[in-house]
Amino acid sequence: MKIVGIVSLVFVALKLTISVLKGFWTTFLGYKLGFGIEWKAGDNVWAVVTGATDGIGLQYAKQMAQKAYNLVIISRNEDKLMATQKSLLNDYKDCKQDLYGSQMNETYFNVNMFSYLKLIEIVLPKMVDRKRGIVINISSQTAITPVPLMTTYAATKAFIRFLSDGLSVEYEGKGVTIQTVMPSMTKTKLLHESNESSVWTVGADEFVSAAIQTVGIESTTYGHWKHKLLSYAVHCVIGLIGQRLVAQMAHKVMKQSRDHFYLMNSSKNK
Repeated sequence: MKIVGIVSLVFVALKLTISVLKGFWTTFLGYKLGFGIEWKAGDNVWAVVTGATDGIGLQYAKQMAQKAYNLVIISRNEDKLMATQKSLLNDYKDCKQDLYGSQMNETYFNVNMFSYLKLIEIVLPKMVDRKRGIVINISSQTAITPVPLMTTYAATKAFIRFLSDGLSVEYEGKGVTIQTVMPSMTKTKLLHESNESSVWTVGADEFVSAAIQTVGIESTTYGHWKHKLLSYAVHCVIGLIGQRLVAQMAHKVMKQSRDHFYLMNSSKNK
């Protein structure tokens, strides 16, 4: 029995050490040593950014424009889309842009999953023909485990995660890099409206600056080091007590958060 205990402790310690070293490599060291993707902009090189008017999507659009990529920006709100285009053109004058607004919304954005399938169907064949391309799909840490009271949202993010992870293997060796990004809480409009924040919350610009350095280093990234630590903690808890109990705990937390949100909004409306 003593031997079993020692072996178990060694296994856990080894697994933890590997996770820490991997996290340090993908978050800090790999990019600095030049193991990330080589960004190659040009007149006929385009980046497609969905949800480009707010939060993480907007920051990806800005940082791709900084790298001199031409942009196709997509959003559900046409007015905000036009305002974003104007702002980007003012800040990055050499950046060509194309827009997809309400029409794209009606055909592609009815269901979150279908939009990803359609956009990938459009861009991937062209990337394969050119033997060059990068696809970055935004999932969420809610894809790690079921999240009651956010069930549909978490399920669609899990779909994005597995779709992206599978495609990254299918298209390996074809010149196309496909990455899944799984953020936790970022300072976006959605979080601002819910008045939720914590020590794990990072700004959308800070998150994208960190996440973009992991492209070509890891196929699935949690982006920022804070979010990586949080994800490791979640995986450890799931391993210790099981996914069902974690989901029950998440249910209580989400109910408290929802009740707080309703209370804050009712106070504003008085």
